[in-house]
Amino acid sequence: MNENDRLLYILKTFSNRTNGKTTENYVLNRLWTILNDLEIEPVTQYFVKDVGYLIDLYFPNLELGIEVDEIQHAKNKDKDDERENKIKQVIPGYKSIHIKTYKEEISSLEKVEYLSIQELNIEIEKAVKEVQDRKKDFIAKGLFKSWSISIYDLLNANNDILKVEQRFPFSSIKEINEIFKISTQHYFVKTPNNKYIIWSPSISKKSNEWENKIVDKIWFTVSSSVLVEEELPRLIFFKSNDIFQGQKLNAYYFIGKYVFDIEKTLEMNSTNLEFENIVRNKSVKDAKLSQKIKKYYKLIATEIKVD
Repeated sequence: MNENDRLLYILKTFSNRTNGKTTENYVLNRLWTILNDLEIEPVTQYFVKDVGYLIDLYFPNLELGIEVDEIQHAKNKDKDDERENKIKQVIPGYKSIHIKTYKEEISSLEKVEYLSIQELNIEIEKAVKEVQDRKKDFIAKGLFKSWSISIYDLLNANNDILKVEQRFPFSSIKEINEIFKISTQHYFVKTPNNKYIIWSPSISKKSNEWENKIVDKIWFTVSSSVLVEEELPRLIFFKSNDIFQGQKLNAYYFIGKYVFDIEKTLEMNSTNLEFENIVRNKSVKDAKLSQKIKKYYKLIATEIKVD
C-alpha cells in the first residue's frame, strides 16, 4: 500500500468522520498532528461491536482510546465508567485517555466554565505524552505492531466504495471474500445479498478447459468450453505476473464490474454453430461445448459499494 493511500485514509478519517463535532474535531486533529507517528493506526468514531459504543479516537495497535469529554460528561461520570467497563469486556487490554474540555469545578451545567484554548492545548499535549508512553510500553513487551493500512481502512475512508484506481493489493482469495462477508475461499462465489458474483481468476494460468485474458481496458475474455448462466454482474479480482495498465501485478487486484456480453460473444464466435444453437435454445445452463469459445465480458463500472 503506497503513501498516497495512507494520506487519503488520514484525511478522510479526521474530516468526514468528525464532521459537525467542532470541539472534538479540533482536539483530535491537534492531537494527531502533534503525535506525528505513522506507525500508530488512527480510527475515529470506532464502533465497538457487541456493546454498541463509539470511541472518539481509537488506536487498535495500542488498544487505546481517546475520549473528548465535553459538557454532558460532567454529570455522567458513573455512566462513563460503566461504558468503559463494558468496552473492556470486548477489548480486554483496553485503556482510555479522557481529554476534558471544561473545568473540574462544576456546580451546575448552566455555569460551567470551558477551558481556555491555552488550557485545552495543554490537556491535548498531556494526552499525546500518554499515547507515546503507551507505545513505548507495548514495544518493551513485544506487543507493538506497526500500522499497515488495510482494505478496511481504505473502505472506511471512502464510504465503503471500492475503486479500481485505488490499486489495493489483495494477498489471497480469502481476503477478497471476507470484505463481502463470504466465509469460503472459492474463486467463484455469489455474494450473500445476491447482487454479484465474486470472481478471482488467475490470468497467467491455463487449463484444458479455460484461458483468461485481458483484451484491453474494456473487455475481459475467457476461452472456455464450459458454459454457465450469466445472470449476475461479476466483480473481477485477478492475480497475474502480466503487465496491466503499465503495472506488474503480484497480487489480486480489483479491475471492475463486468457483465457477460452475449452479442459480442456471438459475433466473435460466428463460426461456432454449436454455441449459436445453445444460445438460441436458451439451454446455456451447465452446457459444455465440444470446443472452446471466447466469451466476452464488458466493463460497466470501475467502482462499487461494498455492502
